[in-house]
Amino acid sequence: MENKFIVKHALGLVILLLLVGCAGKAERPRLFWPAPPSEPRLEYINTLYSQLDFQNITGRQSLKSFIGEEPELFKIPFGIASDGAGKVFVSDPGNLNVAIYDFNNQRYDSLLKQLAGLPYGMDYSQRDRLYVAMPQEGEVHVFSPSGQPLFSFGKGEMDKPFNLAVDDRGGRVYVADTEKHQVFVYDLEGKFLQTIGRQGYGEGEFFLPAGIDIGPNGRVYVVETLNARFQIFESDGTFVRAVGERGDRIWQFDAPKDIAIDSEGNVHVIDFRQGALKTFSPEGDFLLYTGAGRSTNQILGFGSPSSIAIDSQDRIYIADLMNRRFSVWQYLSQEYLKKNPITPKDLEQAPRLK
Repeated sequence: MENKFIVKHALGLVILLLLVGCAGKAERPRLFWPAPPSEPRLEYINTLYSQLDFQNITGRQSLKSFIGEEPELFKIPFGIASDGAGKVFVSDPGNLNVAIYDFNNQRYDSLLKQLAGLPYGMDYSQRDRLYVAMPQEGEVHVFSPSGQPLFSFGKGEMDKPFNLAVDDRGGRVYVADTEKHQVFVYDLEGKFLQTIGRQGYGEGEFFLPAGIDIGPNGRVYVVETLNARFQIFESDGTFVRAVGERGDRIWQFDAPKDIAIDSEGNVHVIDFRQGALKTFSPEGDFLLYTGAGRSTNQILGFGSPSSIAIDSQDRIYIADLMNRRFSVWQYLSQEYLKKNPITPKDLEQAPRLK
């Protein structure tokens, strides 16, 4: 599975990191990964540490005069979600907060006053609800788009809800419980329906299920940190397949933390310890390694990525706990490339591997 093509690009990212680091404030070219002359699969968009970057205002004092307060810097950016229409939500248990970045209206808001516990994994429902896993409270809290509390569920049933995924079409919420090593299934109003799996190492069993997502075919994808793999289930919990193994090869896992599926069914998994994003085909074949081969604070790499979300436009959001930031990427789907083609000029100006 390992080949010179993949290894070349895993190592070659270091060159791109240096090029970007030297670019300064000048308008930069489009940044693709893998870099030309290889066929690009991802495009780097931006990195944000606070509303200071969001408002594109230089200087801490300028932002203070603009919004009337100091910027809210991330302490522990952990979970991330998007409404697919311009809003990005980042949970920060270090600040007891969920930060809200509204890219359409260039506005920043938060759930600071509405939270009474530590927010972790999240997902956004197309019914305009934000579902937030609260592991210390043993339940899921649900908020309106403006941050108003709506209801909560799961208390007394779950021990430590760590992450979750909302299936709007199927009318279900799947919650990964890292204490009970199970996935709990609820309807959208919080009514308990069933559990999937139990603690173990076999097919359909879990050992620290940490990330979860729903594919375009309605299947449920669960990544397990301690079993170093991800498993695929039908919506009713029927086991389909398991992919992955522990190791230090670029297609293997050390501490996979979260998972997200793009519109074409490709599976994107972040590895917390390796500081990497790994992409697999819908059939489970390894496709791409994104990262510097180690933890890094450079903008095209990752320190300790803790969560990933992909919205309906195939925009990728990755929360980076160690670097206290989140980065924005774009999966170059056929649909996206129709609207945003890569021109010869883009390829000519893009940084290239030596």
